[in-house]
Amino acid sequence: MQHQEVSEEQFDENQIKQRLSQWRESDGSSAQMILQQLDLIHRMLPELKALGKELSSLTKTNN
Repeated sequence: MQHQEVSEEQFDENQIKQRLSQWRESDGSSAQMILQQLDLIHRMLPELKALGKELSSLTKTNN
């Protein structure tokens, strides 16, 4: 991907504020997605722990 040189004169203050606003929205939605993923992992921990115990007991009986 090529980057094009942009002079400061090509952007007015309103355009800069609009871009910053878009980036904040993007960051906010990314943070929301991460929180949702962490919540899902937290809710799955008991099942994952039980699965780990089951797999551990299977490997012990096979050895």
